[in-house]
Amino acid sequence: MSCGIPVLTSRLSAIPEVCADAAIYFNPHDPEDLKNKIFDLYYDNSKKNDLIKNGTISGKIGKTIFELMLDGDKDPQIIVEEKGLKQESDPKALEALIDKIINDNREKAIEYKNGKEKLFGFFVGQAMKVSGGKANPQLINEILKKKL
Repeated sequence: MSCGIPVLTSRLSAIPEVCADAAIYFNPHDPEDLKNKIFDLYYDNSKKNDLIKNGTISGKIGKTIFELMLDGDKDPQIIVEEKGLKQESDPKALEALIDKIINDNREKAIEYKNGKEKLFGFFVGQAMKVSGGKANPQLINEILKKKL
C-alpha cells in the first residue's frame, strides 16, 4: 500500500506477487467475504487515513492497523488506543531521544559532520529503533538535521 491504494485480490491469481503488501485478500468462493472487504475499505480505511493525516499514527503503523481492521470489527481509533500505537510527535521528547542517540554514537556523529552523509540514515534508524517505530519520522528528520 505504499502508494495508498489497496488492491483486492484472491490468492488464486498472479496479483499477489505483483501487489505484495498492497494486496488485500478475499476468498473468491465467498461473495460475503468480498462484500465485507469492500465495505471495510470504503468505510474504515478513511478513518485510518485520518489518523495518519492528523499525525496520530505513521504510515507504517497505519498498515498494521489496516491489517488488524481486516481481522476484526474494530474502529481504527480503538485499535490505536488498545494496542498503544499512537505516534510520538512531542518535539521535546524526540529531541531528548535524539540527544541520547548522538551522545551514544559520538564517533558516528563526528564522521557524519566530516562528510559521511550516509550516516544520517543510521541516526534515523536508531531513533526509530529506540522509539519502537513510534517516533514521527518527519520530526526525527527535522531534529536530526538541526542537531547534526
